[in-house]
Amino acid sequence: MSDIFDCRDDAQLLPGMRQARQAIGRGALVVIPTATVYGVAAAAFNAAAVQRLLDAKGRTRESPPPAHSLPTCQSRWSDSSRSSGREGSRSCCPLSLR
Repeated sequence: MSDIFDCRDDAQLLPGMRQARQAIGRGALVVIPTATVYGVAAAAFNAAAVQRLLDAKGRTRESPPPAHSLPTCQSRWSDSSRSSGREGSRSCCPLSLR
């Protein structure tokens, strides 16, 4: 069974984030709480991880889940006046953006 961290507990937050980062680096999926429900995170540039995510969500590449880019990724394009945010995000994260 996977480890579960209660991120409301300050003592568990940092260890939980570290393990999540390591798991994503290995190509594993990580379930992350959001304000409303939960999100499933995977490494967008790891084809096997993306396939695991699609399988877990019961989707195909024709109906992929959205990808959210990180600020470090966004910094590559956010100052460019020639590129819209959507185009820049697609260049960083090849999954669909909604």
